Amino acid sequence: MGDNCPYALEITSTGEILAGANDTIFKSIDNGSTWYTVYVGRGNWAAVKAFGNGLVFAGNTSGGSGVNSVLRSFDNGETWNTVFQTASNCEPIVDFAKAPDGTIYMGTTNYFSGGGVYRSPDNGTTWEYIGLPDKYVRTVIVNSAGEIFAGAYSEGIYKYNGSGTSWTLLKDQICVANMYINPQGIIFAACNYDNYYPGGILRSEDNGQTFDFINSGLGINTADGLDMDASGYLYTYGNYTTTSAGVFKSNQSTIIFHTILDGTITYANTDSTPLSNTHVKLMQNDSIVRDTITNAEGYYQLKNFPYGSYTMECSPAKPWGGVTASDVLLYRPSILPILSI
Repeated sequence: MGDNCPYALEITSTGEILAGANDTIFKSIDNGSTWYTVYVGRGNWAAVKAFGNGLVFAGNTSGGSGVNSVLRSFDNGETWNTVFQTASNCEPIVDFAKAPDGTIYMGTTNYFSGGGVYRSPDNGTTWEYIGLPDKYVRTVIVNSAGEIFAGAYSEGIYKYNGSGTSWTLLKDQICVANMYINPQGIIFAACNYDNYYPGGILRSEDNGQTFDFINSGLGINTADGLDMDASGYLYTYGNYTTTSAGVFKSNQSTIIFHTILDGTITYANTDSTPLSNTHVKLMQNDSIVRDTITNAEGYYQLKNFPYGSYTMECSPAKPWGGVTASDVLLYRPSILPILSI
């Protein structure tokens, strides 16, 4: 790449590396040992995202020619074509995300006015504006349910309401630089510190309803980037002062396995009558870990508990209804072996 300054790095699903730089996009097919040019065009190509099957998008932050552009490739960056242009070079392209249904989302920021989030249902051929004007959007993410979140600098974290241009502010008074969502739906946000807003890493385990900083052990107060390895360890980088900076790794995996135990409790009769309103307890060392009540169909569900060894206890709430002949027949095989005749 010579003296070019890279602004973005992306690894495709086949292991090829793309680097967005000033006026140029480079590619390496030998783990970075050598690079070759795949695109030349005005601007800092600071947003490069690969989505598998050869599909890659790139966006620039300073067009120089009066506009900012979105490029698309169907062959992992070997060839490109322009699929979108902004009205002016004051609306830099900053991020891309792909929803489970294939919709592509694009975040643009604003220097003076404009910016927001766009979406494309056809791999970037057409784009629709869905709001957040003048919010200095820096990052866009999508969860497994197809819900869209956007992080904005000095504005906060927003969630798209699903139609039109309506968004809900989930967390304000933070300078979001980047966001990441893990396979279990936990949201992480890298935040810059300034004189008014705190910095570091925010986390939400309830789909954005609440956020907490998880800065214990983090040697920086301004976090700029986020990424996660295959084992669920989170990485970030940034600085504490102008002379102190670094890359940090979480000291434990961020992946949380949401364990579920469920079933149906029935009476031991021919019809398997459901036992409703039965107290079901998951026990460990004589302590209740989780408990619930069966519904009208006798169904129960216990979830979100650590892996381990447990016992279950069930306590029906139904009143004693006496003993029938059928009950005796069911009980008789259990007592016959101990009878002396």
